[in-house]
Parts: sequence; C-alpha cells; structure tokens
Amino acid sequence: MKPEEYEEITELYEKNVITPLKRDSAYLFKYLNESDRLSSNKKRRVFYASDATKCERSLAWAVTGVPKSNKVSDKSYKIFALGDAIHELLAARYTKIPGWKFYEEHPGEINVKDDKKEEFLLNYRVDGVLIREEWAQKNLFGIDTDKFICEFKSIADFPYSTGRNRQKQVYWYGAKDVPKYDHFAQLQMGMLGEGVEYGILHYQNKNNGDEAIHIIKLDE
Repeated sequence: MKPEEYEEITELYEKNVITPLKRDSAYLFKYLNESDRLSSNKKRRVFYASDATKCERSLAWAVTGVPKSNKVSDKSYKIFALGDAIHELLAARYTKIPGWKFYEEHPGEINVKDDKKEEFLLNYRVDGVLIREEWAQKNLFGIDTDKFICEFKSIADFPYSTGRNRQKQVYWYGAKDVPKYDHFAQLQMGMLGEGVEYGILHYQNKNNGDEAIHIIKLDE
C-alpha cells in the first residue's frame, strides 16, 4: 500500500496487528516445515531425463554416491511444493479435453539393445500422456497424431518473460517465447522413450498465472 494509505490505518494496525517474536515464529515454522517423509539410505545409480543438460562433473558425483555439500533448504521444499500444486492443477485441466484421455505421471526408461543384453541408460517420468480416444476425430493444434507427451513447468516471472531494453532489443529470451533448453531436452527424452513424435511443453507463471504452450517435435 502507499504511505498515505498506511497513515490512514496506522492506529488501527497498531491496535490490532501483533508481530510475533522471532523465537515464537521459529517454533511454529519448526513444525510447519517438518518433512512428511522418512529419510532414505537409497543411493542414486541411474541417470534421469532432467539430467540432459547438466555438467559431467555434477552427474558423476550424483551417480557415484558423493553426498551433496548443501542440503535442500526449507524454502526450496516450499518452492517444490508450490510447483507440485501447479502440476496437479494443470493435470486436472488436461482431463477436460474432449476426445482425449490424459494419463498423469507416466514413468519409463531408455535402454540400448544388443545381441547379448539390454544396457540401461536412464530413467524418465513424463508429467502426462495425452491419447486420442478411438471415436475422436478432431486434431489438436492441427497435428495429425494420436498421442502427445506432456511436460508441465511452473516458472517465476523473470525466466518466463522476454526482456527488452529501451531500444526494444531482446537481451533475454523468456520461456513464454522460447522454451528453456533443459526443459526442451527433458521432454525430448520422454518422447524418445515413449516413441511419440510430438510433445506439449506447458509453462505457467507462478507469479501471475500467465501461461504459454510450445509444441515440440521429436528430434532423434
């Protein structure tokens, strides 16, 4: 609110708004932020689709069991939870498309086959698979296909929006206009694993609710 607006209600707020002590707030947040999952001794031994654009050193540390130097903060867990909530909202909306069946959170893996055995490469989990019903005739996006792989991304305003200077020159391509490369690569992995030619990369700006959709074609 503006300073002059606050002046008008200062007396009301001083009378009725109580600011808790930091120690009292810390006591409450201690329990609010308590994890609902037990810690696991499981070590990572596989690669994931989201690793597609990560540096080699980071990947080597991850799959060899080297512990992370920094633990995930309570703030990060809350950001993850917000992203999960947006994913659930988007998934529910995709079930409303007439003539298409939506299957949420579909896992899979990619292997290389030879004469002797299958060599495991990576795990992936797509946010959804959209499959045309047998009776449906209408194409989505004007594309003649019976299946789409869906990837949902919640994103803050800065990486979502394209930045321009005073001369209207682009100094930053936002995900609204150009898909982030790591998200593009992650969706490519899911499409490859499922043998699907087209994917939907759906962004939602978690600051204001704006949305953008990119149709991605498989590049083998």
